[in-house]
Amino acid sequence: MLLEAALAVARETDEAGILERILDAALAVTGARYAALAQYDTAGTAVRFLHRGVSPAVMSQIGRLPRGWGLLSVTALADGPVRTSDVEQHPSYVGLPSGHPRLTSFLGVPIRSGGRRHGNLYVAQDEGPSFDFSDEWSLTTLAAFAACAIDGAHLVTAERERGEALAQAAAAQERTRLRSQTLADVITAQEEERKRVARDLHDEVGQSLTGVLLGLHLVETGLRTDPLDMEQIDRRIADVRSLIAQALTEVRQLASGLRPTVLDDLGLAAALERLVTDLTGRDNIDIELQQDYRQRTRQAQRHPGAAQHDPSGGSPRLPAPVETVTYRVVQESLTNVVRHSGAQHVLVRITATQDHLSADVIDDGRGFEVSKHATSLGLRGMAERAALVGGAVRVTSRVGHGTTVALRVPLEGPQA
Repeated sequence: MLLEAALAVARETDEAGILERILDAALAVTGARYAALAQYDTAGTAVRFLHRGVSPAVMSQIGRLPRGWGLLSVTALADGPVRTSDVEQHPSYVGLPSGHPRLTSFLGVPIRSGGRRHGNLYVAQDEGPSFDFSDEWSLTTLAAFAACAIDGAHLVTAERERGEALAQAAAAQERTRLRSQTLADVITAQEEERKRVARDLHDEVGQSLTGVLLGLHLVETGLRTDPLDMEQIDRRIADVRSLIAQALTEVRQLASGLRPTVLDDLGLAAALERLVTDLTGRDNIDIELQQDYRQRTRQAQRHPGAAQHDPSGGSPRLPAPVETVTYRVVQESLTNVVRHSGAQHVLVRITATQDHLSADVIDDGRGFEVSKHATSLGLRGMAERAALVGGAVRVTSRVGHGTTVALRVPLEGPQA
């Protein structure tokens, strides 16, 4: 039953559908009479309250939706499940609204991923047996899987919005008839980027979620044995939790790859430091980062009213399109190094002067014949990105002698 419920949640791709399936699944796996779900925004404010089991006629008698008092408040603040066999005897019970059905037993669990709480999931009975540990475990596992599915839906939504924004930008370029050929190549690069995201979702997150489903199946099988082998069940629960944590990590890494917030908040220098740190820690490759903005800084000091500075106190900020293009070219170059070069050492060198920016990624890997890969390895995408800001990318490589990717972008004076 739990496996079937999880599969029903996994089939949904939008957040609203996922929440509806979670409620249906909660009733199915616990045999509850009622189910409800409170959803929070990123600030922790309840923004939605969904329910099952209460008819529209009864809801009209009840009036307003719950405000999070009593048992709902306890569940909202708790780190784990809240279960009681007698609602009215619970210390936090404050009564029910007029017209509300009588409740006997209650079970509430958080829907949480990492440090963020998406909301809470509740089930209740009006008669019959109380919820037991098996119900608590089933609902907790369902909530964990639901959190992973919600994260995935957020990622899909963000990618859809990003695609729409890119399409709007492309349409604007087409209307002005500027860089018509570049526009076509940019659209191609965008499609390649979307394919990469889809491939990563399938290969990485998809595999982890498949592992979660298999783990749930094993746990469900274990729960049907008599007598119960709780030690084995606990081990399998731990495995499922580990897979869920792995899937969440992959989702966050993919989301960060789509648009790192540090690039917007702190600028190119800080974003590249974060990128190098992440790749060094994850892929065990020696990456040396050299960044020199001194000439740009001196120019800004001579015109103190004109430059926008890095909030961290470092170099003056470059134009946002230049920062984005530079970051993407370096990111794509390092991705190629990690995936294809077999390099032991990589040098990333950034220099910004009064009139241009240069970015070089130099590795000591196996190298390749550039002429045979001119339209692959993301090389065309890098060139077209650079062209959007009036820059150019040059790739030099020779089999057995490493690879150098060199980006050059013209700059005006410090930006207002």
